[in-house]
Amino acid sequence: MKTIAKIINIFGGVKNLYASIENRPYMRLVIEDIGVGPRGHQAISVAHYFTQNGDLCQDPELCFELVPQGGHVAYEPFMFQQAIPPVYQEVFENGPASENQRLKRKLTESRRSGTAIFRSKASSPPPRNNKPIPRRRRRKPSLDTAV
Repeated sequence: MKTIAKIINIFGGVKNLYASIENRPYMRLVIEDIGVGPRGHQAISVAHYFTQNGDLCQDPELCFELVPQGGHVAYEPFMFQQAIPPVYQEVFENGPASENQRLKRKLTESRRSGTAIFRSKASSPPPRNNKPIPRRRRRKPSLDTAV
């Protein structure tokens, strides 16, 4: 999160922020102000994007509330989504009182370890398995008929 905080400072703070950073061969990184989060704190979206068949796809997107804690700001995740395979998860699925602690912990841990969004990603999505799906063989009708 230190790098994200530095980028936010370089672009002049969170208010009305839209930072789109190209760093080939990696995917474009976008950090943007998305208004207010589910608990009323300032919120940002951090995402890598790629284009597939003309559609813009997140790979992935993670949204944070910027929660003041003492002399610093804590980046608390509240939403995760990814285009391929399609995944959408919210920490506060039914409003601020319905906090999913398990999901929040998982997103926080992946953010800290860099496994979710903050690792450098290849500039294109992973190759798909293009093997044909095997067809089921039809049973041959039995010539034996019961009388």
